[in-house]
Amino acid sequence: MKPINSRRHPEALGITENVQDPPPPGDCGKYFPYYTSISCWEMGGKCYCASLCDNAFGCGAMVGNWEYAYERCLEQNMTLSTIETQQEDKMIDDFFQLNHEFNDRILWTSGKYSELGSQWGWNHYGNETVAPGTPMGYTNWYPGRPKNNKDGRCLGLVFNDYGVTYENGHWDEFSCQNGYYGVFCEETQQ
Repeated sequence: MKPINSRRHPEALGITENVQDPPPPGDCGKYFPYYTSISCWEMGGKCYCASLCDNAFGCGAMVGNWEYAYERCLEQNMTLSTIETQQEDKMIDDFFQLNHEFNDRILWTSGKYSELGSQWGWNHYGNETVAPGTPMGYTNWYPGRPKNNKDGRCLGLVFNDYGVTYENGHWDEFSCQNGYYGVFCEETQQ
């Protein structure tokens, strides 16, 4: 489960920062080729990609608010991650705990609160006014969370937040408009 860095050629996209040669061939190397600030890997038979940083300094186009992260994943025919079972949650948490380059990161998932449905759900449509998202059958919120069940709140994963380890993959909620969090995309099932 070692990450495969994927990078895209600068001339192809007109990008001038955080770029290197394309990655070696591999199933997950096709996602986000040419970017140095994102890493992709295979886990549990599916490809995942995540930002290696969570602020605008050195990350370029791989951090932003929830909607921005949603769009970055769609550009690669991926979606923001959805965690539907305890087994999947543990697999993701185990991976991030072993790969310390993701420490002190907050990564957006597809989790979003919808007043339309009065619930937290996995939203793959971008705008919850169109559809409230798939209700969360499994949850693993950090104790006492979520505190703000209202529109404009989104689910982020936190790994070793400045010395406070979120053990067991606990989730937290943040303002969807926070522009300094990273993407956490997953391969869509064909």
